[in-house]
Amino acid sequence: MDSLTELNELGCLSDKNVKTAPMIAWSMVHGFAGLAAQGATGNSNETLASKKDVLAAVLKSLDIRNN
Repeated sequence: MDSLTELNELGCLSDKNVKTAPMIAWSMVHGFAGLAAQGATGNSNETLASKKDVLAAVLKSLDIRNN
């Protein structure tokens, strides 16, 4: 929550996304973590690549801008 608040204060996360951001981020990251823990994301290199894709999707879904 602190990071999302800071992103909003910096103008990187819009006011309209502040309310939904925690659930979206939490769901995506913890969903991925569960899959990785079960071995569903492949070997370590595949998991690392997938992790980067998931984090990019979180940023995109929250419309986080790099100001």
